[in-house]
Amino acid sequence: DEAQRAWDEEKNFKYKKSEPRCIIEIADKTIKNCHYLALIGEGQKIYTGEEKGIELWMEALKKSKNLWYVTCPESLKNYFEGIDNVKVSSIREFNLDSSLRTHIATKYPEWVRDILDNKINKNLAQEIQKNEFNMYITRNLDKAKEYCRTRYKGVLNKKYGLLVSSKTRIFLKDIKAKKINDKNKLGPWFHDDVNSIKSCCSFNEVATEFDCQGLEIDMPIVCWGEDLIYTGSEWKKYIQDKKLKDPHRIRINSYRVLLTRGRDGVIIYIPEDKKLDETSEFLLKAGMKKLNS
Repeated sequence: DEAQRAWDEEKNFKYKKSEPRCIIEIADKTIKNCHYLALIGEGQKIYTGEEKGIELWMEALKKSKNLWYVTCPESLKNYFEGIDNVKVSSIREFNLDSSLRTHIATKYPEWVRDILDNKINKNLAQEIQKNEFNMYITRNLDKAKEYCRTRYKGVLNKKYGLLVSSKTRIFLKDIKAKKINDKNKLGPWFHDDVNSIKSCCSFNEVATEFDCQGLEIDMPIVCWGEDLIYTGSEWKKYIQDKKLKDPHRIRINSYRVLLTRGRDGVIIYIPEDKKLDETSEFLLKAGMKKLNS
């Protein structure tokens, strides 16, 4: 799963080669034919060592002495064309473009992609919300919390909670919640009863993109931070993390993860900080609704 997130040789330093290279070499040693099924998610690279993505598989195949057959969606075909030991073909149905996470609004990930690409698609937002997938924005966190408690009152199998980018700093005191600092707490955070102090519904702890990648809750409150600011014409380039080749792309991908964790909708909380005013306005122009009650 998530083959595009395999580590490069720097991150996988113990073996002095990338994870795809290790996997291809294992296959090359087998006597019988070997088949790999790789699931690839776009825009999910959020860790150091993941930035090269699918290119690592291309490089690994180039170094193999065996003949490989690659079947992929049309959008990935160009990665493997022109390699002497690779025969590539494409199948349209291999592009799985319907979201199962946002089951009532399959086009919502498309809207998220647009805003992160600095595109306003208000008509798409309206279409999504007609399917009762709620897209709210607020500058009042208490209002967001109360909305969740009221909406799901008496419903024990619905979960809501706070999500935050790992790189933000400006409002951790404001939200009065601590980041989850123990992986053993993730189970209770996602699965405990709504009345448990360890549950996400208690708002006592906040999950980052690393905690929630691949998982979801019914109504996330995404607390927007200063690590992704709209300047009036574009997203301000994030350059703080020197360990990364492209820290801004990792920030974009991190917010993509945070924004796509909801089953029933999403609430974006933007703190009352002037540097985030234009971010709030951009999201409203893109079709989000103000949370009024």
